[in-house]
Amino acid sequence: MAESDSTLSILMPVKDAMPYLKQCVDLLLKEEADFDQLIIVDDGSTDGSYDYLTQIKHPKLVINRSEGKGVAAALNTALAMNTSRYVARMDADDLVIPGRFRLQKEIIKDRAVMALTNGALIISKQGFLVGRFGVNELSPNLIKRVLLWRNPVVHPATILDMHKMPSFRYPNMEIEDYAAWLYLASQNEIASSRRIVLKQRIHGRNISYMFKHTNPNQLKPFYKVLLDSLNYEIQDKFIDNFLNFTLSRMASTSDLEEYFEQLVALIYSDLSLSKFERSILLVDLNFHLGKRLKSFRYLFKSLNKALLSPHALRHFILLSITLGNFVTYRRMRGDRS
Repeated sequence: MAESDSTLSILMPVKDAMPYLKQCVDLLLKEEADFDQLIIVDDGSTDGSYDYLTQIKHPKLVINRSEGKGVAAALNTALAMNTSRYVARMDADDLVIPGRFRLQKEIIKDRAVMALTNGALIISKQGFLVGRFGVNELSPNLIKRVLLWRNPVVHPATILDMHKMPSFRYPNMEIEDYAAWLYLASQNEIASSRRIVLKQRIHGRNISYMFKHTNPNQLKPFYKVLLDSLNYEIQDKFIDNFLNFTLSRMASTSDLEEYFEQLVALIYSDLSLSKFERSILLVDLNFHLGKRLKSFRYLFKSLNKALLSPHALRHFILLSITLGNFVTYRRMRGDRS
């Protein structure tokens, strides 16, 4: 692929996506001037999704069918069919914002990074606006470290430059997106932009969130690769405990707190970080621990760090907005934990 190549393909896995699929595809095809392929891989749908797709006649639409091998396999099938330099992700229940692909190509070219994630509006099953994800704009240097305690990447709002990673494939697991970002962040740069590019629908059946059966040992190698790339050393027992916690399994709260304290120490001793970056990371880390443990102590720690600079305070405010959205989205999923 030439450096001047600006071709773009949309990759979309589908699994029983009715009744949302038709509106999703209709909106995407209205953006046909800004993409070269819409590659849809149906992963063994039984609700008529595949039959609907085969009725659409469009020169840029490419359809493939697999037999229930999972979202990672569907995405890798789509990647194998891709002929473009850039690939953008979509989920079949989400709605594209007009101009998304043109905007993302401009940003990823300007920043010269391997991957870009944008913000998303949160909508209900009925399409009502209820919040927003990805409100914080983070540099590649920050994203690498934030990935150690949370996933700041909105997967359906991403675009990848395949020129920079021609052999990339998704790890074959339910939580393929987090594993992919851990690996990619260790190899190259991921940037984020607060510009909204899609409406993300939350309804309790989202394939992006159905990962509670993932084995922590599947995720651990990707996590350790990122740690190694940062020259961060942490004992395996703390990593195991954190990954269990991340995957909604039983975990020791005391070990979890000690793990986060080790991360704090590593951030303080990381000479590659600027004072500004360090303050943002400490605000984010304490806020996330406070949110996950429902601990006001860590939330107050986060606020105290935030009061040290205007940039850190702004980050705290944006995290608070995200927390409100997070509570809303979990209620919409029927998750009471």
